[in-house]
Amino acid sequence: MVSMGIVLLILSLPFIHWRFPLFFPENFMFVFIVFLIAFWVILVTVILVDVAMICICRFIKKKYGGMTVFPITILLSFLIFTPISFTIHQFFLKTALPSGSHLMEFNSETWRSKFSTERDKEISLRERMLNDLVTNVLPGKRKDEIEHLLGPSIESNWFGTMHSDLMYYMGPERDHFVAIDSEWLLIWLDENKRFERYRVTND
Repeated sequence: MVSMGIVLLILSLPFIHWRFPLFFPENFMFVFIVFLIAFWVILVTVILVDVAMICICRFIKKKYGGMTVFPITILLSFLIFTPISFTIHQFFLKTALPSGSHLMEFNSETWRSKFSTERDKEISLRERMLNDLVTNVLPGKRKDEIEHLLGPSIESNWFGTMHSDLMYYMGPERDHFVAIDSEWLLIWLDENKRFERYRVTND
């Protein structure tokens, strides 16, 4: 039980980072993934050595002492819970807003400021306001009301067939192993020129 608890705590770190990203160092996800890769290399090596020792000891008919229960259960726990954790994590990333999107309430003046898209501990001001914006502010708004709040839309055909009615630059991309692209908020309007849906994407 203790080993399973340790494993679950370690594998829950990406979820905690997703909810409270500012409490983690800027390159946390990179370090975490490198740690898991290194651990899996060690895990496979230990398992292969362990199997080899069992076979050798059985072959020479000696009593096999083996590893203690605690490290074995830790290894088995990682073996079981790592793929489960990453599957759940990927599901959350696909169905939820990027990490840090709920950290601030929407403020039009802050959104339109020249500093709103600059990186600050991984997350720009616009990215921190995203959840409140798309959940509480945009629904029901007309095009002119949206542009009054967010400023003029960027005119671009960068996203091709995914062309939207309004497009806003958010800041540096989030939740990627190598974050080198930009994050954009795309907004579509209905036939009455009111907010219909949105999508957060990277270029």
